[in-house]
Amino acid sequence: MDQFCNIRYLTLENLQPDISLNIEILGEALAENKRLEVLVLRDNKIKWVPYQNFWTAILPNRSLQKVNLRKTDLSDRVLEKIAKYIEQESIQLADLDMSNN
Repeated sequence: MDQFCNIRYLTLENLQPDISLNIEILGEALAENKRLEVLVLRDNKIKWVPYQNFWTAILPNRSLQKVNLRKTDLSDRVLEKIAKYIEQESIQLADLDMSNN
């Protein structure tokens, strides 16, 4: 899923806590993807620490335009990591849904 990957829209819904360790690896894989525009992570029960690490890992990705985090039980620390992502220069994010958290 690096810069040569053609994935533009990725949906990961209803993930359970046992997938949490793999979410960090996914963040690393998506970090250099220059084509990913939409990321949907709604309705997940990912543990907070791996979820924080996902957002730290994905920091180099600047192609995201829409992110859906609806009903993901966001913690304060996860929100801090998301804030670090969206405050970067040259970020293209135009739509962020964090409703029902």
